[in-house]
Amino acid sequence: MVASFGPIPCVLELELFFVETFMKLAAMRQPVTPTEALQFIHSTIRSSGLEGKVKDWKEKHCNLIMEDDDEPVSKKYWAGFLMHTPPL
Repeated sequence: MVASFGPIPCVLELELFFVETFMKLAAMRQPVTPTEALQFIHSTIRSSGLEGKVKDWKEKHCNLIMEDDDEPVSKKYWAGFLMHTPPL
């Protein structure tokens, strides 16, 4: 048997950039609240042109009822992001 992590979300293309940015802010002693982080992530996704890809991926792979709040990612994304990037 081969274990699989499942489909990879397109947001991962930007996660290294998010980690580097938040680490630089931490080095400057500028803490980031979850709300500020999500605002930054949303604006980055929109400016990079990935918003459509993110919504398509969520519709295809997320079995949960989606809230139509026009935001690319939710607070659950931030919680998962913190779980797999422990230095933040």
